[in-house]
Amino acid sequence: MKVFTKLWQALSPVKRDVIFLTFCVSMMYGFVLYINLAELISDSLAKYEEFQLDELPYLILFIALSMALFTKNRMAELRETIALKELAEKDNAVLLAENKLLTQHVLEVQERERLELARELHDDIGQFLTGISLDIATLVSYQDENIALLAKRISNNCRMTRNISRKLIRRLRPSTLDSQA
Repeated sequence: MKVFTKLWQALSPVKRDVIFLTFCVSMMYGFVLYINLAELISDSLAKYEEFQLDELPYLILFIALSMALFTKNRMAELRETIALKELAEKDNAVLLAENKLLTQHVLEVQERERLELARELHDDIGQFLTGISLDIATLVSYQDENIALLAKRISNNCRMTRNISRKLIRRLRPSTLDSQA
């Protein structure tokens, strides 16, 4: 019995179903032959000949075959639908990967632009602010009070401009990004 069980479990589900159904049909056929079902049905339905009930087994057979064909067609449609869904999932995975690469590229380009802008701000504005500071130092050396007062105001404005430009540069390109690269 253990050998039969192992052999039975080794079979694929389809083969097991075919064997089981063959066995059931054979047993049913043997039972129908034993009780002589065709004559039994014919004799019992003879009094209802006007309703053609003796044709009922053929109708049931036709319905069963029709249902089998219907099921086969629905299974084919189901397989096709599953294949299309799998294909769509693969396409979605490819598109998602491309989207990630594109997003990464956009971020890299944006970061390069920010770095360039920060460098330009530092270089261009820094030069002009340094020049203004040197001019202020020259003005302070004059003895005129109005010029000295004006130089202090310009110096304060220059310092404020330098602080604002440093803040902008830090916002564009934080120093932590430079240390990580």
